Amino acid sequence: MKEHILETLAYFDLFDYPLSRAEIYLFLKKKHDFDVFEDGLRSLLDAGVIFQFDRFYTLKNDHYLVVRRNEGNKKAGELIKIAERVGELLIRFPYVRGVAISGSLSKNYADEGSDVDLFIITARNKLWIARTIMHCFKKLTFLVNKEHLF
Repeated sequence: MKEHILETLAYFDLFDYPLSRAEIYLFLKKKHDFDVFEDGLRSLLDAGVIFQFDRFYTLKNDHYLVVRRNEGNKKAGELIKIAERVGELLIRFPYVRGVAISGSLSKNYADEGSDVDLFIITARNKLWIARTIMHCFKKLTFLVNKEHLF
């Protein structure tokens, strides 16, 4: 159990992204009984192997990671609203079958350099036609000074 907790935290620590208790449990490689999970988490905390700041856990003894995450989640909330508006527009384009958020925003995190990255699914064998239509639309956004929204 402890090994699975450490593996999960190690992956997210690569991105300086501390996790809540529920997130650790959600992303465990192998599911365990929640009581066993709680015991493993407490044991790692007591041994000083992992650290808890507010409601987040990390392998690094750095409270700033929680501040960074909270600010990043807040910024992501703002960008997700933009992504939803753009997605609602894109889904109406011919041959577009799905629109999803990708990149750091898909992890509910954004910083000052973040933008909205979308993953677009098209009808079979229609990728280039759909892309051309969307590209032409993008060119038209320059005429109304909205190029940064698309």
